Amino acid sequence: MTEKERTNPELLNPSRRRRIAAGSGRPVLEVNRMIKQFKQARDMMNKMSKGNMGGMEQMMGGGIRGRIGKMAMNSMVKKQKKRKQKRLKIKHRKS
Repeated sequence: MTEKERTNPELLNPSRRRRIAAGSGRPVLEVNRMIKQFKQARDMMNKMSKGNMGGMEQMMGGGIRGRIGKMAMNSMVKKQKKRKQKRLKIKHRKS
């Protein structure tokens, strides 16, 4: 890659991507994937440096409403049910 292409990946049209792939001995698909990942990482770093953690929240599944939040809520509900069952068993034993 030229220095201009490294500093500004938007310059990479299909013919430049083919040249880069041929020069590195990799398929064009991998070059495209690498460029896409680079852009995503750059955007995420820009969001984080501005204090906007919305990008991180999306990555983690949308916050409390996302997958990780749902898993946490499910485990919390299960623990509460177990505690309630233990309390009821202890209460019945005393009676």
